[in-house]
Amino acid sequence: MTSTPPPQPDGKGKQRAKGPIPLKDGQVDRVVFYDTTIQLGTEEELENTLMLEIMKEILWELCHMSRIQEVLWVFPMSGEVVGPFMISKILNCDLGLMAPDLVERNRYLVALGHLMSSWKGCLDSITRASSGPLVTQVRRLEEACAVLYCQSFFDNFGCAPVIPCRLPSHSLARSQPVTFVDSVSSMRPPSS
Repeated sequence: MTSTPPPQPDGKGKQRAKGPIPLKDGQVDRVVFYDTTIQLGTEEELENTLMLEIMKEILWELCHMSRIQEVLWVFPMSGEVVGPFMISKILNCDLGLMAPDLVERNRYLVALGHLMSSWKGCLDSITRASSGPLVTQVRRLEEACAVLYCQSFFDNFGCAPVIPCRLPSHSLARSQPVTFVDSVSSMRPPSS
């Protein structure tokens, strides 16, 4: 009886290509990462350029960028967004975590639960929030997320967090959203 060797994982037991690394449409031959230029010629040239420290920085940057995207999924961004977390207008409706519509609110709660899944003390009820009647699910998920968020914030910063709240009725009654600049300038005392 002859036995066949077990299949090798990708990259194992194969010879490395010595030619140029294939590029999409052949248009890119180098990448600049901050002050380092990374040549995309052969694998040997790439290995000579990619020092361990640069690889760590690139991986940290990619992780950081994906984490920012996870944070952005928790908040409804409408209109023009200036930078990742600065909006240009304060909308005159309750959206996202404060939305009166349970389907919309649940979507943002599930995104918050996904973001919190790596936090110390995160419960299964947060990470696996998708079963049960919507009203019950939203209420339980809101409660579990609020408890974990408030406790985690206190543990890390030593004070209570500012939690999301619904807009006051006079804000909801506006016909047009207030721009961020207008909201800040309305808080300043009049100049004499």
